[in-house]
Amino acid sequence: MDIRGAIFDMDGTLLDSMWLWNSMGSEFLLRRGIEPEPDIDKKFKAMSIVESAAYYKEHYGIDDSPDEIRAQINSYVEEGYGTRVTPKKGVVRFLEQLRDRGVKMAVATSTDRYLVDIALDHCGLKDFFQFILTCTEVGCDKNVPDIYIKAQELMDVRRDQTVVFEDAPHAIKSAKSGGFAVAGIADDSYVQERPALIEMCDAFIYSYEDLLSKPFDIPVK
Repeated sequence: MDIRGAIFDMDGTLLDSMWLWNSMGSEFLLRRGIEPEPDIDKKFKAMSIVESAAYYKEHYGIDDSPDEIRAQINSYVEEGYGTRVTPKKGVVRFLEQLRDRGVKMAVATSTDRYLVDIALDHCGLKDFFQFILTCTEVGCDKNVPDIYIKAQELMDVRRDQTVVFEDAPHAIKSAKSGGFAVAGIADDSYVQERPALIEMCDAFIYSYEDLLSKPFDIPVK
């Protein structure tokens, strides 16, 4: 595959940061003295912050506005993004190699923009990317491929020359439905789903370090 464009998810793909979000659904409720349903954290894995806020209002009767709920959730993770998250192993060097080869790169993420800026600045990754797109800015979540299509159009590269890097099953499925080749990234948050992810993706990457000697040798089906 002649790779000219690369679209990266952020949490779990560029950054080792999913631990910030994996208990956020229940943590928000517990901090308000509300007992969460047992599987709420699993449900929230596939939700944007906007969807999470709507779920809290509908299922738990929280009176705060969606914007207020989103602000509270963001405040919980802001400190972690600014001080404790780290890039995935090998990702900095991999991005350097793609940049040196002239590959256009963008971030497409469900995380709110100001948090993305904090995280990427902290990890020293922001300057690799032409631009950042968030689900809030695009107006839809990753259950549809719109954010990847928009990023590809903004990069001005052909879809058959663009690879999407993702770790989440619902996002991988959406990117595939949009006609993109997808490189799945291993993350501990989706260990149980890994066999299905390997089958779903065009390539599956356990570590970016495995690509450092051959950054364009991504075996797309």
